[in-house]
Amino acid sequence: MEIEDIPEPMIKTTLQQATQLLKRHRDLYFTDHLDDRPASIILTTLAAMAYPGGDSLFEVLEYLTVRMPTHIDRVHGKYVLLNPVDDRENYLDRWDGHPRRAEWFFRWIEQAAQDFSAIARPIGLNGAISKMGQILGQRPAEFAAEQLGRGSHQARLTGQMKYLGGTGVVTTGATATGRLVRPGHTFHSDINARPTRRP
Repeated sequence: MEIEDIPEPMIKTTLQQATQLLKRHRDLYFTDHLDDRPASIILTTLAAMAYPGGDSLFEVLEYLTVRMPTHIDRVHGKYVLLNPVDDRENYLDRWDGHPRRAEWFFRWIEQAAQDFSAIARPIGLNGAISKMGQILGQRPAEFAAEQLGRGSHQARLTGQMKYLGGTGVVTTGATATGRLVRPGHTFHSDINARPTRRP
């Protein structure tokens, strides 16, 4: 059976995923003061300018939240972020006469840096999902947990889940090393064990 390639526009890059998460975090952070919320075009432009390329999603998020503010210029007391296509347009014009918007932006990006860094720290899967729920909302966190669960289940069924003896560390993927976690394993001791009825 011939399988067609996924069209390029349908593939989400790490930068696109990171930008979506930044927007989600922004929307929750600015729930009570939407007028001060930085526009999506500002986040998209800054993220593209700061993007280092490659790396994992949370490494990119940590990098972006630190580097994005450095791409905002200050000219004659005004904040400037020029449209990369038309340098006559300043995306930060709405900040003129509203210093609170600049303050809120820098406060938010600092909080985003702390929050995404907290998710990426090795606090265990349950801890990461719980933290994600606090930061991005319960639905995205539940979706992420479900996707991780499906991935692990599929890896076990296809023989790509292994564990390292004496460590309890479980690895997945084609390059995983260690002893195979048997596909039929029920995680209740004996693979073929069945409950016995007492007379």
